[in-house]
Amino acid sequence: MVIEWLDGEQEIYDNPLGVMTNGPTFPWHLTNLGNWTHLTNVDQSSAASGPFDVKQPDSGIATAALPGSSTSVGRFIRAVFYSNFTEKVADPDKAMHNLSRIMNNFDRPRALSTSPATGGGEGMKSQGIDSGNAGPPTEYTVWTNMADLSRGQFFFRSYDAFSWTSCDLSALEEANEPRAMLTSQLDALGGDGTKALLAGMGI
Repeated sequence: MVIEWLDGEQEIYDNPLGVMTNGPTFPWHLTNLGNWTHLTNVDQSSAASGPFDVKQPDSGIATAALPGSSTSVGRFIRAVFYSNFTEKVADPDKAMHNLSRIMNNFDRPRALSTSPATGGGEGMKSQGIDSGNAGPPTEYTVWTNMADLSRGQFFFRSYDAFSWTSCDLSALEEANEPRAMLTSQLDALGGDGTKALLAGMGI
C-alpha cells in the first residue's frame, strides 16, 4: 500500500509492485513503467550487424538498459527490475541475504552527485564533512533498513557501517518504555543488537 499527500489531500493506493520511491506521485510511476516494457533479464549476447557477427564478451548485457541515475524515477525502475528478476528463495535467511544485495544497488555515496543549490535533501551535507574541507552539498544514503515481517526481525545499517545490526521485534515487546541507541553504537555492534537496545545503552 502507498499513502501519499497531494495538495493537502490523502491518497491511498494498492501497490501491486511492492516497491516505492519518493516523488513523483505513485500513479505517475505506474504510467512511466510503460516506457520500460523492453526490460528483461535475458542476455542478448550475440547479433549480426549486416554480414558481421558480434558477440558480447561477458554476461549481464540485459541490465545495460536500466536507468543508472540516482533520481527517484531511475531508482523506481531499478527496484521493479530487481524485485521481479532477483532469485526467489524459500529459506528466510537466504531471502534476507538476497534483499541485502539488492539494497546495495541503491546505496548512494557522498559526493556521487553534488548540488549548487543551498537547499537540502536526504542526507544533504557538504562533501568534505569528514575531512573538514568545505564542498558543495551532496545527498547520500544516511541509513538503510530491512524487515523480515514473518519472523519479526528488523535490520539497520548506517552510512558508516558495512555490517547489519538486527533486532528481534518480539523480544522488544518486553520493553515498557522507549529504548534508544546512537547509530554509531549500532554500527559497532553488528549482528544481534536486541539486548543492547533493550538495555538502552549510551543514551
